[in-house]
Amino acid sequence: RAFAARLSGSGPSAFGPEFRDVDFKFIDDLPPDRAFKDLRFLPVKELVFYGVGEDMAPLSKGGVHLRPQQYHAKMMEKDTVIVDVRNSYEAEIGRFTGQEAAGGAEYIDPKMRKSTDFKHWLDKEETQEKLKGKQVLLYCTGGVRCERASALINHKIGGDINGVYQLHGGVEKYMQEFKD
Repeated sequence: RAFAARLSGSGPSAFGPEFRDVDFKFIDDLPPDRAFKDLRFLPVKELVFYGVGEDMAPLSKGGVHLRPQQYHAKMMEKDTVIVDVRNSYEAEIGRFTGQEAAGGAEYIDPKMRKSTDFKHWLDKEETQEKLKGKQVLLYCTGGVRCERASALINHKIGGDINGVYQLHGGVEKYMQEFKD
């Protein structure tokens, strides 16, 4: 927090109006050996590379952001699927379970090794058929990958599904609220 306050003068809102609703991540009480020794800022065109242009996944067409409480409730709705936008390794470590047995959302792991695999998974006819007529809930670690993935889903098959929703702040924020 001290770094952000020093950098901006008065917290995240001082960065400018475009950052007013940004959910900055702050970790307090890190030991000194965990601090950045060499912090650099680099300009990039995409934070997460999906291999698609802005025309195929305009960020203005992204999914509806749901807070952890809202997302948790929506997981229990019928005709809903949860798509894990993380890579397969992360999905193996932990994922949403239990909601299917209670009549809620079906969990789907696209089995991605890297982000560019998502487009290929979404292009498959069997994938589109599985999502057709459903509410699509996306989640990733911190929320960044979901921005592009939700825009791509809306662009490609938005008319065939009943909405795209994403977990605001990712599973990281969800676990802060639902510790178990």
